[in-house]
Order: sequence, then C-alpha cells, then structure tokens
Amino acid sequence: MTALVQLTHGKYAATIAPGIGGALVRLKYGELDILRPTPDKAIEENLVRQMASYPLVPYSNRIVNAKLKFAGREHALRPNFGTEPHAIHGVGWQRAWQPTRASSTQLQLVLNHEPDADWPFHCVAHQRFDLTADALRVELALTNSGSVPMPAGLGFHPFFPRTGDTTLETRWQGLWTMSEAKVPIEHRAIPSDADFSKALPIGAWRIDNCFTGWSGKATLGYATHRTELTASGGFGHCVCFVPTDNRPFIALEPVSHIIDAFNLAARGVQDTGMRVLKPGETWAESMTLRVLEHRS
Repeated sequence: MTALVQLTHGKYAATIAPGIGGALVRLKYGELDILRPTPDKAIEENLVRQMASYPLVPYSNRIVNAKLKFAGREHALRPNFGTEPHAIHGVGWQRAWQPTRASSTQLQLVLNHEPDADWPFHCVAHQRFDLTADALRVELALTNSGSVPMPAGLGFHPFFPRTGDTTLETRWQGLWTMSEAKVPIEHRAIPSDADFSKALPIGAWRIDNCFTGWSGKATLGYATHRTELTASGGFGHCVCFVPTDNRPFIALEPVSHIIDAFNLAARGVQDTGMRVLKPGETWAESMTLRVLEHRS
C-alpha cells in the first residue's frame, strides 16, 4: 500500500499520500470528516480522483482539445482524463511527490518536472502542509526551472461532504458558461440560483462552472459544524462542482485562472488570470481549512 503521512495537532488530523499526486487523503476534526473521506480501496489502487483534495499545477481545469497555444506556438498535450479530448489539471495530481521535510505537524513535498507529453516546460512544484490547533494551511508553489518563459496556473481541488441540509455562503461576481464538451462559451453575470452571498441550502442546485471575481472565502454549514475555506489573493476564481449523479459532495476549487485560460489569452481574451513565469521565477498561493464551530 502507498505510504501515508499523518499530521496531528489538537483535534485536527491530516493524512497525506505523497505518492498519489501529493494528495490529501483525509482531514478530520475530532470525529468529523472536514473533507470527503477517501475510501481504503482508492488508496490501495492509487485512485487520486477519489482523494479528499489534490493540487492543480502547473494549471487548473481543462486545456481544450489538449492544444496549448502560447508565445506563438502550439503544443500538443496528452489527453489525461478518461475519454475526454482535453488535458486537465496539469501534472501534479498524476505524479508521485517526494517528501523533503516532515514533523508531526508539517510536511513538505517536491515534484521536479522535465518536459514531456503532459507539459512541455521545465518546472518544480512544492507543497507545504502546516497543521495548527486552529486550521490546516496548504501552500502550493511553482518555479520555472527552464530557460524560457512558461505559462502558469495554480489551484486546489478539495471535495467537501454534501448532505441534504448543507448550506453554502460565498461571494462571486460572474461565471463562464460551458458547452456539453466542457468548452468555455461566454462570461455572464451570476444567475439568481448561484447567489450565495447569504448562507443558503445547496439543495437541488447542480453546477460545474468557473466563477470569477471570487471573494476567496466560502463557508459550508452542516448540522454539526461549519467549515471555512479561505484562499490567498492569487486565487481570484473558484470552480464549483456539484455532480448531477447525486454523489454526496461539493467541490470548491480555489484557482488562479479561468478554464482554458492560456488559449483564451492567446485569442486576446482579457482577465483570464493566467500568469507567465520568467526563468527562475517562483509563484506561491495557499488555502486554509478550519472548523468555525462544533455543535455537540
């Protein structure tokens, strides 16, 4: 079985699988699962998509038709998501990360990437998990270790439990509509059913879109507690996924850019959130997860 790393501090306990995409396997507060718990079988079979959370690096979500346009060139990537024709979520979630430092409350991981069919640039990614008595903070950093500029994006993909009475409170300003082929179509104002500026039940709401102008904060309410997600300033977008097949989770993904940002930017679309890292440049963002209150 894949080696797991356990962090504990007070009532918090975090389990990480460096060899399975550097993913977070579980986050608990006492007996509460703060994130969707990973089935044992998923750990045994290295099924990263069933983990509680995983990193998105060096980009998030889809590069449409696995064609990356940047700096006047088109790079053919490897479709890496089942039968979809797109490349998705970068390389970090599908690679083994190496621990570089560990204690009972902290873990640091590194991933060195050489150009290949999944990403044609040299880069190095780092993750740092810091568990305190108050929260779990996860930092994701990306360095352009090559000799040419590199397009870049960062994100996290946490899955939260969703029950019949789960509420959501967050603020965002717009969203990108999507085609059936998961291709961005147009940017629109927030529809009324996606206005969670006040805590409201998720109920029958189903969504799989990228929201823009995100506040960087979301609170989920449950019968027993409230969970708060906060993100650093570079995460100005949030991909929200509530599946139509009634799987009991909601994914709230802090991300730096919109879906297919690199290609849209190449077409002249503004405010995509994409970054370009110069050779040797490093960029870091973080998310923090905490229980605000526990009702016994």
